[in-house]
Amino acid sequence: MQAVTLSEVKSFLQIDHDAEDDLIYGFIDAAIMHIEAETGLALTVQTGEYEPHKLDSPKPLQPFTVTDGTYTTSVTDKLPALRPAIYLYIQSLYETDPKTIELAMDASRRLARLHRVNWGF
Repeated sequence: MQAVTLSEVKSFLQIDHDAEDDLIYGFIDAAIMHIEAETGLALTVQTGEYEPHKLDSPKPLQPFTVTDGTYTTSVTDKLPALRPAIYLYIQSLYETDPKTIELAMDASRRLARLHRVNWGF
């Protein structure tokens, strides 16, 4: 399950050509990583070695399960509420008008922070 699809993003940005598809795929990946970092919630399935006893071992995004020392994340049930934040972040990367970039980025961050699970303390 993808957080957002290329066709959804192109519709949101009102793009009707294929010339920038590779660029938009990169923006989608960047937006998903950004929203995951802002919230601590998984928007994609990931696996990795789980070593909670190591201080420098990163904590997996939530929700996750651990089996035999390996964690697997599952897509959060908050994804529908976070889709607008993803779209706005992508818009901020795609646009050229500085004011639009600032407004889209700010709105994206505010929406993501509503669902933050790890406040760093």
